[in-house]
This record gives sequence, C-alpha cells and structure tokens, in this order.
Amino acid sequence: MRGQWDVAMCLRVVPPLPL
Repeated sequence: MRGQWDVAMCLRVVPPLPL
C-alpha cells in the first residue's frame, strides 16, 4: 500500500514526461 501510494504521489507531483 505504501509503495503504491508513493508512486501515485510521485506521478501527481512530477508532471508526465514524454517517454
């Protein structure tokens, strides 16, 4: 749970970069 939440926050805080 903590891992998923961390990832979600990172994605929300950091803008979606063009992969």
